[in-house]
Amino acid sequence: MVEMWCWNLANPVTISDAWAVASTGAVAKLMNALLLVANLTGYLLDSVCLGRACAARWIPGFDADDWSPAMCGKYLLATLPTWIFGLVASV
Repeated sequence: MVEMWCWNLANPVTISDAWAVASTGAVAKLMNALLLVANLTGYLLDSVCLGRACAARWIPGFDADDWSPAMCGKYLLATLPTWIFGLVASV
């Protein structure tokens, strides 16, 4: 892909002929902030459901309403494989 588009491919959300703004402009910064919020919201909505399903499957007696430090640690260990897969897939 790099051979086709080069390294300095513009971000389509913040750079377009319709907005005609530079990537360092105020509108571009606002659009990047909105994109960050949208990505974090999407990640949280997807990962929480997947994490709970994995924890319920892999941890016997998993209680989603138990917020003790021990259960939070178990939840972290149960969701770590999906997080690592997502990280590797995105990189």
